[in-house]
Amino acid sequence: MFSTSRPRRTSLQNCPPEICERIFSFACQDDGSTGRSLSLVSRYIRDASETTRYRSVAVGGPDQLAAFVVILQTRKPAHRVVQHLFLSYCALPKKIQPKKITFLATLTRHIPEIHNATTAILELVSSTLETLTLFMVHDRHSLFPPVNFPVLVELTIYSQNGVQSAQSTPNTLPSLRRLHIAGGTASFDQAFALISAAPTLTHLRFTGAEHGLHIPSLLRKVLGYPTPQTTNSSPQSLSPLPKPQTILIQHAPPAFHSAGLAFGNYCLQLTSCQEFVRDHRGDERIFILTPISYTVREGVSQVEARSFWLSRLHGGQGCWDERSRLTFSQVTALNYLIAYVG
Repeated sequence: MFSTSRPRRTSLQNCPPEICERIFSFACQDDGSTGRSLSLVSRYIRDASETTRYRSVAVGGPDQLAAFVVILQTRKPAHRVVQHLFLSYCALPKKIQPKKITFLATLTRHIPEIHNATTAILELVSSTLETLTLFMVHDRHSLFPPVNFPVLVELTIYSQNGVQSAQSTPNTLPSLRRLHIAGGTASFDQAFALISAAPTLTHLRFTGAEHGLHIPSLLRKVLGYPTPQTTNSSPQSLSPLPKPQTILIQHAPPAFHSAGLAFGNYCLQLTSCQEFVRDHRGDERIFILTPISYTVREGVSQVEARSFWLSRLHGGQGCWDERSRLTFSQVTALNYLIAYVG
């Protein structure tokens, strides 16, 4: 005998939408895969996950960036809630396969549309965004779009190949506590402007940034230390900025040691950093990490950038892991270390 009753709804579909929404808010803590899957389960689940589906999203490449703009523009503001965002100029592989990564040379013609899409996305989600990682090409465009981020707590900028970009920074980053600047594109003025825009900053990290800016000079200004030209000035009079509690510096050798000018500049930066640490040895906020064996311009760092972002999303240390920090004696021997890690 055949039953004529309707198929029973699943247990999850019997839950009130408010409870489902709460469950989905915990489930959607990845690169967006869970949110996409939820939208395919059923109409009920799709509707119940409207406000949490894009809670955390990783988007890479011109096509995905453009598509995500359309998705955001067609959603109601109440359903446009993005809290954790990773944006990349190129699509990222699921595992490290540098030879299969699309490099800048093949994306040159897409740079303007990449920047336009990135700015559009940030403008649409800025009011809810809490953590953001940008893995972008910076040429004459700004390092960071002039958008206000009222609740942004953590920002990482991987500035890729290109010349130093024009100075442009948000009006204010009132909630920012952690700032990571990676790559050799950021200039001194841009880095200082970002730091100045974050009155609550507690953690600051530089990775391979010595190719674009002089880190010791920047730290002297941020921390209020006198420069060699102003040795008689009091530290308090030099910088009214809130002082970060933790500063991590990780150097990155040039891609090719045969490039004499780049490698020579790198060695000068190491020497300058050594002198800064020696002069301020009592400052327990500053840590030098073991130099990495590749530059942030190489493909493998794209995978690292996303892994750091996911680690922070899941409660890990991400790029703020201090386990590779050097002792004072190791810092003073930094020039010799590059022969082994470079």
